[in-house]
Amino acid sequence: MQAVRSFVQEIRRTLRCFSGGNEHASRVLCVLDQIDLSESNQHYRTPGEPLHGRDLRQAIDGMPRSLEKLASALRNALPELQWRVDRGTYYETNADVGDGYRNGSMHCELIGPHGSAFHHGDFTLGLFLLTPRLLYRDHAHRAPELYLTLMGPSGWRFDGGKWRDVPPGTIIWNEPETSHATRVYDKPFLSIYSWTRDVHSKCRIVPRGDWSQIEAALSAANP
Repeated sequence: MQAVRSFVQEIRRTLRCFSGGNEHASRVLCVLDQIDLSESNQHYRTPGEPLHGRDLRQAIDGMPRSLEKLASALRNALPELQWRVDRGTYYETNADVGDGYRNGSMHCELIGPHGSAFHHGDFTLGLFLLTPRLLYRDHAHRAPELYLTLMGPSGWRFDGGKWRDVPPGTIIWNEPETSHATRVYDKPFLSIYSWTRDVHSKCRIVPRGDWSQIEAALSAANP
């Protein structure tokens, strides 16, 4: 499991490099610097071939040169990572998460309370992947959240506002209970994510009237 430890350490280095003094990244780094990455705090999880393994490998291969060291560390760690598919477990009961999220997402928790590689009771750090041409519907949660995008561009909107595209290497910060949505174009979306507290709280869907229109447009653009 040395490769997973090295990958977490590379994530820490990358966040420092890309944060540019970003106060939110500093919050994540403050916790990361205190986490025990020794073998005594490491939990082996039986890995398996990820459901969206092809998209994952495409995303890693497409990471920009500025993230080359992180991509290399991730490749080395892949055989030791356990990926999960969430079909709504982290959401309130009967939440309308949509087929895009339900069938086209997966995540890998590196640090956290949910059987991760390194345990922490109220902090998570991991990887999140979305397959191409889908809408991750507007949602909100009590936990503050940081993303570092690794593949792009990807589209984002907050509180139902205007969409904006961001390149890989962008830090996204979601304040508690601020609604946010992501749309994925012709390349898979891959990111580092972190919940800095309240990690046991459920997500809630924030309905918007344009979901069907956006999902239809993304699907129609699929060659």
